Amino acid sequence: TIFLEFKIDEKGLLSLTKTEIDSLILAEIPEIQNYLYRSIDSLPQIYPALKRGQQVTTKFKMPLIVKVSEN
Repeated sequence: TIFLEFKIDEKGLLSLTKTEIDSLILAEIPEIQNYLYRSIDSLPQIYPALKRGQQVTTKFKMPLIVKVSEN
């Protein structure tokens, strides 16, 4: 499992702030972090969250389950 922490600022800019990657995944897919950053950069425009009519920054933590085979 990979845990991704990212934020969307008040302008809608998405940034990956932290990744927690299991060592087994890193062993099987050494370039996984580069793939994640490229995937985040290729997402379409995101609209920021609204709070009382004002655009605000939001933070998310999302698990990403990756199945790799153990030898």
